[in-house]
Amino acid sequence: MNPSAKHSPLVRKSASFPFQIAVVCWIDLLGYGAMIAEADFNPLHPKASEAMQRLRRFHAIVASHSFRHFPTLVMNDGAVAYRDLSLRSRGPTFEFLMRAWNLFNNIKDDEAARGLPGARVVLATGFRMRGRRAGMDATAAQFRSLMRRYQDGEIAPEQAMREAASIRQRSISSLTCKQILHFQRPMSQNLAAQKAACLELTSSLISHFSIHRHPRGS
Repeated sequence: MNPSAKHSPLVRKSASFPFQIAVVCWIDLLGYGAMIAEADFNPLHPKASEAMQRLRRFHAIVASHSFRHFPTLVMNDGAVAYRDLSLRSRGPTFEFLMRAWNLFNNIKDDEAARGLPGARVVLATGFRMRGRRAGMDATAAQFRSLMRRYQDGEIAPEQAMREAASIRQRSISSLTCKQILHFQRPMSQNLAAQKAACLELTSSLISHFSIHRHPRGS
């Protein structure tokens, strides 16, 4: 084998699988339970002051390390970060490990400087199913298509109502008019009128779902 030959990934860029390989980093503070127990687990108790200050510093450090490809979720004395890995490159894996290690060391150094127990970290990797997110994305795309065709005059309000009957209420209510219009083509008509029409149809659709799912008198 020629060592200088260019390496070709075994997986095509367009390949799609029903699962995703992901990595997770979990970090939590050691001894925090004992600290808050002294205040009867009441964060408003005077004895909880030191524990709360420790939490605020922990939260601030985690927030400073959060990044587009290193999203974090903080839950009291614990924090979790995750990332989908690549089947074609080691780069995302290396970057995640480096960011996780830097976060852990930052927390450890801050704890050591104050004579606190420090933290522990757990790293794990495995399969993550795509199903739920894929369904949400597909639903959102259907609603954006509906709004575009309605605003362009391609479909009447009655047809829009019929098509919207298959879209979940939750997905519609979570999409603001600003988010919907962001995906539209450049508008040639008055922007205020477009926004008003968008709000009117969105409100009508949500009302339609409420009546359809919870009929009066039921």
